[in-house]
Amino acid sequence: MLIIAAAYLTSFANRPALFTLTILMGLAGGIRPSTPFFMLPLALTSLFLGWRFGSPNSGYRFKLTDVFIAVSLGLAAVAVGFIPLIASSGGWDNYWQLVQEWLPLHTERRDADSLVKIFDNLMVFMKEYFRLIGVAIIPMLWILVCDRQAIAHLIRRDRRIQTLSLSCVPGMLYFLFVHLRRKSQTFTIMPGIMMMAGLTIVWLGDRWEKQKPDLFITISATIPKPFQKSVVFSGWGIVTAAIVCVNGLFFLFGSAGMPTAQDVRVFNRDIGERIEFVRDRFSPETTVVLTRHYYYRLVDLYLSDYQQQGLSRDLGPEAIVLPPM
Repeated sequence: MLIIAAAYLTSFANRPALFTLTILMGLAGGIRPSTPFFMLPLALTSLFLGWRFGSPNSGYRFKLTDVFIAVSLGLAAVAVGFIPLIASSGGWDNYWQLVQEWLPLHTERRDADSLVKIFDNLMVFMKEYFRLIGVAIIPMLWILVCDRQAIAHLIRRDRRIQTLSLSCVPGMLYFLFVHLRRKSQTFTIMPGIMMMAGLTIVWLGDRWEKQKPDLFITISATIPKPFQKSVVFSGWGIVTAAIVCVNGLFFLFGSAGMPTAQDVRVFNRDIGERIEFVRDRFSPETTVVLTRHYYYRLVDLYLSDYQQQGLSRDLGPEAIVLPPM
């Protein structure tokens, strides 16, 4: 969200925002390299707008020196995350070897070479979207279906909508037509989608308040008087409260298979039993724990003393020879 906000201000030739944008993208690249990749169209567009049209208040436009400083700050921010990454990998040679092993797993896959697979990608994306915001997806779908012309007008005229669109569309296109079957790839574009969902809630609430005044008054009458002077006493406030209640009830009482409290309890119980089993029966001086998929982060956190640098976290058919203790 900070990158999106900085990009929006950058489009109005705000120098501090430009420098902040490049620093944030550099730091984000050290954590998740896909972030600067997917956000690059947004950053370049914001930079172009700031150079071409400048600030509406002062008339200032970006200069070449501004771009040079911004790029330098961005590279420095990348180094902040990249240098420790190289060191933790055991040096440049080890890091490059890991990259060479990683590339075939992604470049040789075919996840969108048919309409069926593209549709599967869409379903995976929608599922992750629903897991993120729950029934708040309904207002967004409602607006997309019922107010297509208004949305097209806003995309042409409103800089805020343009910024949010550029933060989401490149990643969405990649997810649909390239997609490497990793749910974590949706993380980069989720902040923009969350902000869009918030805007559509306000939009739908205001529209409902104007078009259905009788229904709005009836529902508002059920709100306690102390809250009737707050933001809750509005169309978007009521819609937001309803969405929060439905999502909360689903999380507390929903069945397993979705991100519910029951899933969290079951997962914590199972992982806790495994961690306790390892610690009670094996010594970290003579034991190395190998994991795969998302479990390796849990091992890093709870069983870090059972890790051995240089061993792959991915279990494969090849034999692994442990170094002498």
